[in-house]
Amino acid sequence: MASNYAVGITNGAVTAAACFCGIDQTVASPLRRGRVFELEFGSSITPADNASRVLLQRMSTALPTGGNTSIAGVALDPADPASQILGFTANTGGATLVSTGIVLQVGINMRATFRWVAAPGKEPVIAATQYAGIGIVVSSQTTAYNPDATLMWEE
Repeated sequence: MASNYAVGITNGAVTAAACFCGIDQTVASPLRRGRVFELEFGSSITPADNASRVLLQRMSTALPTGGNTSIAGVALDPADPASQILGFTANTGGATLVSTGIVLQVGINMRATFRWVAAPGKEPVIAATQYAGIGIVVSSQTTAYNPDATLMWEE
């Protein structure tokens, strides 16, 4: 049976085209593949009518640099083992985004929190290779803001 994990991520002002947070495999030879089953996305600053295009995009070959690249996922069942996948946030570069790997694209108004839940069996899968992962990318926006996100996955 799969183990389920979550990571909550808060970031300072994000600019467009930044892969500001996500999850990735950090071990050299992962034994399990992660499957993202839920994403929540919102903003912690005073709301205004500003818009963003947010992408859930695959990453490969490089761990993000800068920021915090080792946020441990919290097991939803406390009896589960530690996750092989770690969260990252506030990175300044380094993540190699797969241009053909956009698995979700959504326009979001900053006044609303967005929640996405994958249909059972239709979850985006993270490859069982080191540095493979899923990042949240703000591809365009009307103003910089402070996003908050929660990613949930199973291994």
